[in-house]
Amino acid sequence: MSSSHICQACHRRLAQLRPRSLSQWQQRASFISLAKSTTRTTTDKGKDGILNLGDDARKSKGKYAALPERRQRVPSRPEHPGPADVLESLFEQSITEAAASRDAAPHSIYSLSPYKKVEALKEMIRNSSPPADSFNFFVEHFGPQLGRGPESLKSSPSYLLSTARDLIRRIISAKQRDPFSTTLPSATEVCSVYARLGMLPSTDWIEMMTVLIHNIINATEGATSDITHVQKLFSDLLGAWNLVCRAPGNFKDMPEHSLSQINWSHIPAFSSNDATKIYRKNGLNITFGILTPPFSTKRLSRLPPIVLSTFQLLQSRSAIVQTLQGDSARFTSALARIISVPGLNVSSEDAIGQDEIIAPFIRRHSSEIKSLAAEMTTSDSPEYTSRIFTNPQLGFNRGISFVNKRLHEALRTKNRHQVDELWSDVVQWPVAVNTKIENNTTLQSGTVSAALCNYFILVFMALRRPNSAIDVWNHMIQNQMTPTLETWDSMMSGCKAAKDHAALEGVWRKMQAARVQPDNYCWTTRISGLMACHQLDAAIRALDEMGRIWLDAAQKQYPKMSMDNLQKIGKVEGAVKPTIETVNAAIVGAFRHHKKEYASQILAWAGNYGISPDVNTYNILLYPLLRTGQTQQAMGLLQQMQNAGIEADETTFTTLLDETFRFAADLSPEEQKEMVCSVLDEMEAAGLKANLHTYGKIIYALLQSSSGDMTVVNIVLERMAKSNLEPSTHIYTSLVQYYFAQDPPQLDAVRSTVERASMVHGSTDHIFWDRVVEGYSQAGETAAALRIVAKAKSMDNSVSWLALKDLLYALARNEEWEVAKALVRDQIVETGGPLSPDEKGKEGQHRFWKVAYELGVVNEQGTGVSF
Repeated sequence: MSSSHICQACHRRLAQLRPRSLSQWQQRASFISLAKSTTRTTTDKGKDGILNLGDDARKSKGKYAALPERRQRVPSRPEHPGPADVLESLFEQSITEAAASRDAAPHSIYSLSPYKKVEALKEMIRNSSPPADSFNFFVEHFGPQLGRGPESLKSSPSYLLSTARDLIRRIISAKQRDPFSTTLPSATEVCSVYARLGMLPSTDWIEMMTVLIHNIINATEGATSDITHVQKLFSDLLGAWNLVCRAPGNFKDMPEHSLSQINWSHIPAFSSNDATKIYRKNGLNITFGILTPPFSTKRLSRLPPIVLSTFQLLQSRSAIVQTLQGDSARFTSALARIISVPGLNVSSEDAIGQDEIIAPFIRRHSSEIKSLAAEMTTSDSPEYTSRIFTNPQLGFNRGISFVNKRLHEALRTKNRHQVDELWSDVVQWPVAVNTKIENNTTLQSGTVSAALCNYFILVFMALRRPNSAIDVWNHMIQNQMTPTLETWDSMMSGCKAAKDHAALEGVWRKMQAARVQPDNYCWTTRISGLMACHQLDAAIRALDEMGRIWLDAAQKQYPKMSMDNLQKIGKVEGAVKPTIETVNAAIVGAFRHHKKEYASQILAWAGNYGISPDVNTYNILLYPLLRTGQTQQAMGLLQQMQNAGIEADETTFTTLLDETFRFAADLSPEEQKEMVCSVLDEMEAAGLKANLHTYGKIIYALLQSSSGDMTVVNIVLERMAKSNLEPSTHIYTSLVQYYFAQDPPQLDAVRSTVERASMVHGSTDHIFWDRVVEGYSQAGETAAALRIVAKAKSMDNSVSWLALKDLLYALARNEEWEVAKALVRDQIVETGGPLSPDEKGKEGQHRFWKVAYELGVVNEQGTGVSF
């Protein structure tokens, strides 16, 4: 019977009885499954064993396995089918479509599910559900824990992205209303989820950071602030930064919430020179964009204020930052390298932005931000400094070669390629074998010394390049530069910088196997290195080992001497006695890991060896007491220090000042006066005379906490006058910035301060005059600003182009067009007019002329003023 005569119901029943004929596909599926589950065995062929899987597969499939598999041949239909063939074709089509629909049903349901969930999320947002609930729903159904990523957006509903952005805006608004909410997700958590999904544009991240910084400023500058809340906000700030300071798509060690351990090893590697070149070529926004590789460079106009305010907050509240997890020193160092770029004006409108809270905050601290960044960039990090640069007996001159500076910079930025290039150059230099570096005799530039090789060894070990360090070691031996204790110490210092305790102990064992007796520097490096590597128990054991080795040697040399007399012995053969420097290094490590009990044990241990604390020991113990508000214990420690006959140094009183004035905002003017006088009297009683730096810190702290009452500041200025100390430029600049920041600005106080500063030579500089011109311009006092421009010129101090730009804007706001034209004409006479686009010029020079063009006070040719 022809198939065209079989009814549809029978045809379907027969189809169900037919066996599947795709045997070759079944065989392939079984083979794949077998291959995945088969355990690979090693053979004597080594690498050839990789091919065993294919050989086994061929054996399992027979002698035809090597031939390509063929699909079943489908008989072709006649070119002109008859009625029966057409009917049978229709039957087959209906059965195939029915089977396909049955097989695809689950997939269809699954494909509709995301749309329904997005609709549900939109409904939650539309009905003003709690943002925390909406976020939890979003994470549950679209979060990265489901294996989703940026590529999943292609298969997601097209309006998921817009819905997600509506959600993050709701969260931002909620966090602005309730910054200390316990139900809302942290900024780090929100940004982490969005970043993993590829849904975090720079605009949303900057908006989230803006609200977070608002909350921190309000919390830290308010009358009352809960330290727990402030710590939480700072932890969130660092976590949110850690998300974007990494290459795009790099989710390794990415913090999922603000309290997670933060890893700063992913920060982009760049030097100060790199930042300077980028700034000169691409301008402000692109330079700050070095810190945020995932973001497009087209939308970074609001990034500079975030960077500047973050840097100031982290530096001004360093005591709080140090209590958080993760060492952010590398991050703040990167910020400093950007901010300290020569010519970058942190008080310009482009840098501070227009935000009503952040812009005034940066303006108040602009001079401090720039000076702190410059100090951090030029100062040496003790974490990466070998003793060859700190031991005065070696008299090593770091300025003998540009290589030293570049090597130091490469270490700070983890630039391995630059270190390799430096060594490839240095290895070709002549060797100064007989040149000594003792007694302040320095080496000539262009010669390889043992000290320079030691520094290369330190850097290579710090960058986890032990093979390269060994190459340097061998180069020393080949050129008759015998490795010394300084070389071994450099090896261990590099391990310490890399926080590689296994390598550190490995170097120590190598040194012992070579029968090299370690000195006090080596012991200290080992102990402090183990502390830095979080191996506190191992560090304590190493300290005890040092003591036992010395004690055994001392008892062998003086077998009949009592313990009390042994403690007084300094030198014995075959061992070095622990010193207070080693003890201090161990105590610092204990406090850094919040192990106060370890510090107590170390001090008790030191007492058994007759080691007495010095002023550095007391400074180390004093800081955590003041930081945690244990004032009585701190005063008791100072009293104990005085009873022991140990005089306080400048570090002691700097610590007292920093921690004492941390809460100055909560005190009345009378209480502030009593506090200041008490600190200064204590300094004088201890034989320390307050210098300009000390007075500057006091005045700056008082200005930050002052609500318009300058009584205590004036008392400090009077005390300076009695000591015949004239305020420094920094103090005068802080004063005028404070007066300008008041509402309304205290212009009379500014005028008297400028007059007083002008009377003493050296009390003003170009930064001072810039701040005065900018302050008057922002206050609309253009006549006073113009007088300052003329006054600065008469004192051989030119006002910067950026300050002149602010003045030009102020003249335009006041509609003083003739005066604006005169200002532009003077600049044409003095400097020759606008620069060509190819000319570099000074900072802000191109922007000044751009503003002049926009305001129409210079003609298109730039050769004259349009009158």
